[in-house]
Amino acid sequence: MKTLGLILFLLSLTLVAASNKAEDIRNDVSTEQIKSQASQLTRSPIITKSSQGIVAPVVLKDDIAVLDAQGNLYLLDNENLSDLKWKLNLPTKKYIRASLLYQYDYIFCTIENVVYKIDPEKGKIIWQKELKAPVRGEVAILNDVLIALTIDNYLYAISVKDSSLAWSYQGSQVEFTKLNSTSPVVNNDIIVVPFSSGDIAAFNEYGEKLWEHKLPTSDFLDHPFTDVISTPRIQGGKVIVTNGSGIFALKLNSGDEIWLQTLNVKAVSEANENSLFIITDDSKVIALDLLNGQSIWTLELTKIDNSTYLNEPVFVQNKLFITTNQGMLMKIDPSAGTIEKVNSIPKGTYHSLVSSDSSFYITTNGGGLFKIRNLYE
Repeated sequence: MKTLGLILFLLSLTLVAASNKAEDIRNDVSTEQIKSQASQLTRSPIITKSSQGIVAPVVLKDDIAVLDAQGNLYLLDNENLSDLKWKLNLPTKKYIRASLLYQYDYIFCTIENVVYKIDPEKGKIIWQKELKAPVRGEVAILNDVLIALTIDNYLYAISVKDSSLAWSYQGSQVEFTKLNSTSPVVNNDIIVVPFSSGDIAAFNEYGEKLWEHKLPTSDFLDHPFTDVISTPRIQGGKVIVTNGSGIFALKLNSGDEIWLQTLNVKAVSEANENSLFIITDDSKVIALDLLNGQSIWTLELTKIDNSTYLNEPVFVQNKLFITTNQGMLMKIDPSAGTIEKVNSIPKGTYHSLVSSDSSFYITTNGGGLFKIRNLYE
């Protein structure tokens, strides 16, 4: 039944590619693109029913760190998912917000309002820092400073060495905030922060505000519709941000607007040299030119119902990958906007693919941790 449902879905996919002359090319997706992924899936026997499909695992040098639904952190050998190196309990009740980051040879984990620095060699907590409100999205690190944005629009800069507070900043307070996972990002010693008020601000590592930009909105109310939808992407001196009114490109060094497109954006990929890829609310995948924001091609996925969640696109080794919570993985040619292959994967994944060399990893809601191989073939 699962394979049949996948086939029926693929038969309903339609590709709409726009050339520079605005000529449409329409192709049917062939059922030959369907590939069974069962023989290329490896499931970890360590984390099964306690797994969660929201917080993406992180890959270390030779290992993978995974957080389960009860706040237990595991370190597994990424070549042998049966090899448990350690398990660390991070005291918590059921959580809504959490994240993992591996940087500077340490694991940084957030669960609600607590930030942990963890030694991956020993599986021990080096320090933990309790904040006033839950952390929104993921943390970022600039030099020796960890940056955390909380849901009440407080920005914290914490010493990576000893968790002391280096500086903080209070953004505009809002009455409502969406349950999304937008995060601060770092580029060229600049911290770019998406506040839930719709303000985008840039700071240096010492807390000096470099610029601030209020995203425009076409909604008749100011809140909560001004909320930034996706984590900013930075490429070529541009900051790409989205809200309920569209997608915007700002200058990294000044915050000045370069271009905007009025699209209902749901998710945005990391940018490559010349383009980035977005998913819209009406289940379209669109490639945008970073220079001017114009559409390069559009891939329209029809027959997507409200129960299907399209995860953030991932650009790896010149291929674009998109997963869904309903057990589908699509490999897309990023230059042509054509689907090259569709694989059946376990259901219950609500995060983008995590890559390591030739393998990928996903966690599922109650289904376990999986390693996927040979996606480039």
